[in-house]
Amino acid sequence: SWHDAVVTGVAVLIITCPCALGLAIPTVQTVASGKMFRAGVLLNSGDAIERLAEADHVIFDKTGTLTLPDLDVSNAADIPGEIFELAGRLALSSHHPVAAAVAQAAGARSPIVGAVEEAGRGVRAAVDGVEIRLGRASFCGAEALVIGADLDPEASVVAFSKGDAKFVLSVRQGLRPDAQAVIAALKDRNIGIEILSGDREPAVIAAAHALGIAEWRAGVTPADKIARIEELKRRGARVLMVGDGMNDAPALAAAHVSMSPISAAHLSQATADLVFLGRPLAPVVAAIDSARKALHLMRQNLWLAIGYNVLAVPVAISGVVTPLIAAAAMSGSSILVMLNSLRARSTSREIM
Repeated sequence: SWHDAVVTGVAVLIITCPCALGLAIPTVQTVASGKMFRAGVLLNSGDAIERLAEADHVIFDKTGTLTLPDLDVSNAADIPGEIFELAGRLALSSHHPVAAAVAQAAGARSPIVGAVEEAGRGVRAAVDGVEIRLGRASFCGAEALVIGADLDPEASVVAFSKGDAKFVLSVRQGLRPDAQAVIAALKDRNIGIEILSGDREPAVIAAAHALGIAEWRAGVTPADKIARIEELKRRGARVLMVGDGMNDAPALAAAHVSMSPISAAHLSQATADLVFLGRPLAPVVAAIDSARKALHLMRQNLWLAIGYNVLAVPVAISGVVTPLIAAAAMSGSSILVMLNSLRARSTSREIM
């Protein structure tokens, strides 16, 4: 009859409402992003969770990422006061954490007007017609001085030149307190790890050995980092880049997904898909765990929503379901998806 046909049609329309399908992904994303925030991770990108869940290889910058942002110029007393003050003022025009340490140690307040930063190399300016430079030894023409200097092998080195005068600053940096545990946790999750750093080789080797990282590269430029990421991509790797410097921004953009600490340069924070807060490195692992669980729940929700329609639609078409029952079934499927999404709040594996 017409009555039965209308009732059946209405029941089919109600039961096929795609509410559960529409809630399958956004509800998990919302719950997972809240979980990440409580773990100290902020999201900059809407699809960062899905891409982070796929990451199987992590590239770390060293200075300011694996190490604490608080650096110390260990040989400041050996540098003439006027020179050290000039180096500190020039350092104010750089976004590199080592330069920030030099500026802080020198007590610099006013930057040098007209200073120009060259990403991955250093910063230069002219004072009274004399060029001054701060950055890599090669940028300042101080390679021979670095080789001959009696420096802490684990320290980073930044050179300063004023005309023909060359100086070397030794910057000591400590690893983040939980860095070793985080690296071990990443290995437990079958994630490849390597260090790509623009720092000198002895300092990178010391950090790699302390953390148990077998693969590392020192003295790399921003272009070298991008080339390495592209090489890994060609091999099928999904790369997570973790860096903090302005010179890391191109590599952060080139990676499958990227993270920066809150102490990073503004450009790096804006480029990264996620930003982690505080001094610990643990939020990196917590974010990966949350993202992987979230992706698993998204897939579960999609199957639940699709399975509901596969089972319910034929029943509705058969005419045995009233519109009221169809509405209850439709609401029930949405509630089921939402309850499943709440599982994204559960705690990830602990990092010892």
